[in-house]
Amino acid sequence: MVSEGPISGDASPLVEMRPRPPTIDEPLSAQHDVSKFDCTGKLASPQIIEFLKTRALDEQLSRNSATRILRYDGEKIVRAYITTSPSSIGGVPGWDKPVSGLHIAYVGADKSVRGARWGRFLINWSLAYAAKLDSCRCVNLWAYEDMVDYYVGMGFFKHGKAKPDELGPRQLMIFDMVAALRDAADTAAPLPPLPIRRTLPKTDAPEPT
Repeated sequence: MVSEGPISGDASPLVEMRPRPPTIDEPLSAQHDVSKFDCTGKLASPQIIEFLKTRALDEQLSRNSATRILRYDGEKIVRAYITTSPSSIGGVPGWDKPVSGLHIAYVGADKSVRGARWGRFLINWSLAYAAKLDSCRCVNLWAYEDMVDYYVGMGFFKHGKAKPDELGPRQLMIFDMVAALRDAADTAAPLPPLPIRRTLPKTDAPEPT
């Protein structure tokens, strides 16, 4: 589930997955303030807010999933987050058996940083993280139909049929790590840097109430 829309002028998926850690990358803890988080929007399921505020920390402490957060330096307020967990995907054409992967369960960016690409930044991070895992063949997530082309542009492909959801049909999207790493290794020209600022920008948007 993703609460941030597509951004124009994005780089190729090969660039997106280069292992370059974000400036601020840390696991969710009891010290972080999730009470103000609000990613309400057209494609933002209420579950994205509910999960962060009521279940994300317990799920992390029990090691059922991992939640990474983004925040401003000097404060503890969560501005964006991503939750991932191990997964197994089968029935993919060309893959002769089920494969292990990294599932993106939730991605959310608070309204106070909307437009600053923090959600995109976290997806970049998940691809870079997965690239370093020897046992991870793919990254996968469920996307609403309006977001399918956005993820195709990032290098994901559709798998199976869309399933109904409260906000509309959702499509399973898969990023093939093996193919992307092979293509990156075959690229002769140097790849440009990630299109993300090294210091995450503040915005002029008002604080959520």
